[in-house]
Formats: sequence, C-alpha cells, structure tokens
Amino acid sequence: MIFLDLDEKLLHNKKTYQAEACQSPYHQIGNHCLIIDNLISGTRDEMKDVCLDLGGHLVGLQDTNLLADIVDYIMASGLDDVSYWSNGNDRASEGVWVWQHEQISVHMATPLWGDATSAGQEPQGGDQENCAAIVKEDYYFLHDVDCNSALSLMCEQEVCPEHFEAIGGRCLFVNTESNGTWQEQRRFCELLNGRMIKLDDANLLATIFDYLTANGHTSKHIFIGGSDVDVEGDWRWLDGTPVRMGTPFWGNGVMAAQEPLGGEQQNCLILAKNDYFFFHDYECDELVGVICEV
Repeated sequence: MIFLDLDEKLLHNKKTYQAEACQSPYHQIGNHCLIIDNLISGTRDEMKDVCLDLGGHLVGLQDTNLLADIVDYIMASGLDDVSYWSNGNDRASEGVWVWQHEQISVHMATPLWGDATSAGQEPQGGDQENCAAIVKEDYYFLHDVDCNSALSLMCEQEVCPEHFEAIGGRCLFVNTESNGTWQEQRRFCELLNGRMIKLDDANLLATIFDYLTANGHTSKHIFIGGSDVDVEGDWRWLDGTPVRMGTPFWGNGVMAAQEPLGGEQQNCLILAKNDYFFFHDYECDELVGVICEV
C-alpha cells in the first residue's frame, strides 16, 4: 500500500483538536464552535435542519465542560431568556439517551441533568418527552421535553483535524490517491487517529455520493468499515453494530438480484463505482480507496 505523506506527530501521538478558527457564522465558546440564537425557534427537527443548513448539527454535551462555557456565554450575551435544543434524545429506545450526531451515550444524572418538577432528577417525561433541552427555568440544566416544543437554536460546527473535512456533518477523509486492501486501509485510518467510516445514515450516503461525483472521485471502488468476515452473511460495522441491509443502501448485482451476492469470497464492504456508489460486497484483498472518519 502507498501511504500519503503524513506528519510524524500524526502517526505517533494522539492529538487533541480544539476550535482554533471557527467559520462564520460560528464563534468560539470554550473549545467549540457554536451558534446560539434566541430569536430563531422551532421543533427539535426544525432546528436540527437549520443547523444542517448552516453546516453543523445541534449541540452535544459529551464534553460536559461545554455546558459551563455555554451558560457563561448565554448570561454574558443577554441570551438567557429562552431554552435551547441539544441533539440528545431517546427516540430509538425509551430511556436510552444518546447524542444523536455521534451515537454516543449521554451521561445521565449529575452534572448534566437538572431537578424534575416532581421528586427526582431529570429525565422524568417517559415516552412523551424524548428530546433533551437546555432549559432556562432550571439554570440551563438538561431536561427531557416534547420534541415538538418550540425552543431556540444552538448549533455546533465540526472542527476537523488535518487531512479531514466536514462532509454531511462528519469529519471525513476520502482517500482515492492510495490503494490498499481492506485491512491495510483500516490501518491507514487508524494511523490518522480515525477509523473506516460507519456509513449508517442514508442522508450521509446521499451527501457522499454528491461529494464523490463533484470532486472527481469516481474512478475507484472505495472501502468502508463493514464486513462479514467473522460470520458469513452477518454484516457488521467495526464497532460491532449491524449493517442495515437492503434498500436504500445496497445496490443491484448480477441477474437483477440485490447485493450482497459474493458469498464467502467477498466479505468486505465497498461503495461500488460501477453502481452509483451503492453498497456491494467485495474481495477484501483487492486494492482500492477508503473513506476514514474521526
């Protein structure tokens, strides 16, 4: 495999990337790039779409220190008259709270969650309140609320490390300059302190297709981070979660049958250049490109 020239520190030292130069209209709050706007409000999904239009996503608080920085900024800037959406929710499974953008578990209880109006600590709304808000009435601690409530806008912009760029709200490196086997490309992504992409969002697949076609990356298949190496027919991402099968992810193979069709000979996942970059199974030892993410 031919590796691109990489900074020696990138190969051997774990870097901490901080927001050094936020792109307008974002501004630095703590070590993050945020928009906080008390004049724009809507449902959780409406505000999520506004953030996407602005090149970001609803704010997550997996860095719990960020909440203190947000509160300081809100108070100093006169933005303390409304509540704001975060991207935390338990829509997929009641009581299992995740930061949706990263699919990272939300830390429960102290220090993020506030006092419930009844006895106990938030969240207390059950299956009627499935979205997490930064709530004015409780000193900007998190509460679960109805996702259709009208709350204000708080977006976060990805600040991607060197070699990566923000594509569809993720930090990705599309590498079609150097070829490698699936295992070699997996190692390549790890050397960048990343991993092969987990492409589990159809909206992101559409964005990646647009990116590939607009930027001349159409001449090679591209490995992504799924395989059925361990158990034939059981497709898994590198984190062990299942790859969703069928439409709209998997493309058409021979005789109008839908992929995957390669059986035990094709155990690694590609975006297929000859099928509009839909998923296909492919030989793991073939030499193609890769998409990495951090």
